[in-house]
Amino acid sequence: MNLAPIQLKKYFITQFNLTALKNFDRTKPHMFFKNLQHTIVITNIKGQPGTFQVSLTLKHAPQPNENLPYSYSLQIVGFFTVDPRFPKDKTGELIQINGPAVLYGTAREILVQVSSRGYWGPIMLPTVNFIPTKDNSRRK
Repeated sequence: MNLAPIQLKKYFITQFNLTALKNFDRTKPHMFFKNLQHTIVITNIKGQPGTFQVSLTLKHAPQPNENLPYSYSLQIVGFFTVDPRFPKDKTGELIQINGPAVLYGTAREILVQVSSRGYWGPIMLPTVNFIPTKDNSRRK
């Protein structure tokens, strides 16, 4: 096993909110993640070549007619380094795909852990990928 060219150095939660929705009905159809929104912001850390801050915000606010157990929002920020031997022309793509993916896995565990103590029981984020299909991230 080899180390990946991208390493998570630290992360923290800057915002978290989970609300149990009283009108949820377990006997009716529901889709937990139909309107899951996300925002990614990637920032180069000045004076630290190969170091990046990645912010991932996840938000799910069900529409009035949706039968869902919770609404939630979560922002997680991570600091990553890229191996200096990694090709410079591929660093942006590496950060844009792998940075949010690492944070998303962490966010999934946080949400399942907190919601497991919630009224309706645990929910787990679905598996996704961050391979760009359109520009949904901003680099500074």
